[in-house]
Amino acid sequence: MRTIQVHSAIENLPDDLLLRIFSFLEHDDLIRSVSRVSRRWNTISRASSLWSCVNLSNLKMSNYRLKYLLRRKLVGPTTRALVLCFGHSPSIQTPLISVINSCPQLQRFCISSGRLESFWPIALALPQCLRTLKVNHLVVKHCDDHLLEFRQRSTNLNHLNLTGCGWFADRHLLRFLEGTSLTHLDVSRCYRLFGGPPVCSKLASRLKLLSERLSQLCPNLVHLGVCSVFTLTVEPGDESIQNQSLLTMIVESLPLLYSLDLSENTSLVEYVSWWITAKNDSQVLLPFFRTFIGSKMSRKGTTMELHLNRWPLACTHAMLIAADTLLTESTSSKFVLHFEHPFLLQELLNSAPKLVLQGSLRTAERKHSPPDKDPAFSTAKSSRLI
Repeated sequence: MRTIQVHSAIENLPDDLLLRIFSFLEHDDLIRSVSRVSRRWNTISRASSLWSCVNLSNLKMSNYRLKYLLRRKLVGPTTRALVLCFGHSPSIQTPLISVINSCPQLQRFCISSGRLESFWPIALALPQCLRTLKVNHLVVKHCDDHLLEFRQRSTNLNHLNLTGCGWFADRHLLRFLEGTSLTHLDVSRCYRLFGGPPVCSKLASRLKLLSERLSQLCPNLVHLGVCSVFTLTVEPGDESIQNQSLLTMIVESLPLLYSLDLSENTSLVEYVSWWITAKNDSQVLLPFFRTFIGSKMSRKGTTMELHLNRWPLACTHAMLIAADTLLTESTSSKFVLHFEHPFLLQELLNSAPKLVLQGSLRTAERKHSPPDKDPAFSTAKSSRLI
């Protein structure tokens, strides 16, 4: 009886109040639950105001579900953001293009997982007003090069995330970035980029290519993610690792860069390890930090971030000392070093060069972060973090 009374009370609510309540629900709940309660709820749950920013990442999209979105007119001219996750359903390319074409005002488009015959028909269907594009862990069968038209359609793009797209090569990136004004670029796990496999250029050549490409195509980057891009081991006898400015190449052409992700890069780890072990010289890291931090740390409220997840303890320690060397007591900004394992911070404090860190450490705290993100550890000094 009580359940019936509660249901009756909800049914008596006016439409605008029900609409307000539905706005707090996930879109997959609106589709799978709310719309099936009654005709009235079905009508209200399809209101265009609920579908301006659509997040269906919790629902594995298929051919049928994409057509359902179109048939029910859940996405359309009022849709500004669309987040989709695909399983292994075949034949999703045609309905996906239809969904994109139904959203001429789309400004943020994110797709993850799944398989496509070709990505470029999807790219060419995207509207010119698009500002954010995220394509994560997508498998593409045919990597064709039909991107000439995309140059004229990507002028407003400022956020590009291609994490996990191992099929993405240099020729694709070159054509993809032309005409854009990117401030955020993440090509993590795109291991073919910058002279990677199958070309397999030496580390110095790859970093030089990265510097040249990014300075030419997106010099205004604020965030750069190259996690697991330089995964090849350094060949024995490779004299390029004796170049002290290799790391500096990454940041020297990006004066506005505030966030850099160098996690899981075997080549970079071996380069740093060679200098701090074979040469016993951690000073090689100072030019990198001088270029990366530069005059930005004098700007009040600035937060600089460096991600070094899955770097060995010795290399992480050397990075921490180099950053500490350049930061002063009067620094009013923050430098946050991200690394992976909870025990690392304590090991750093107990390691040999403890005195180098002792004067600049007051508290050590762990920042809580969602499970799918790397935890950040920081040591605070006055108003800055190291």
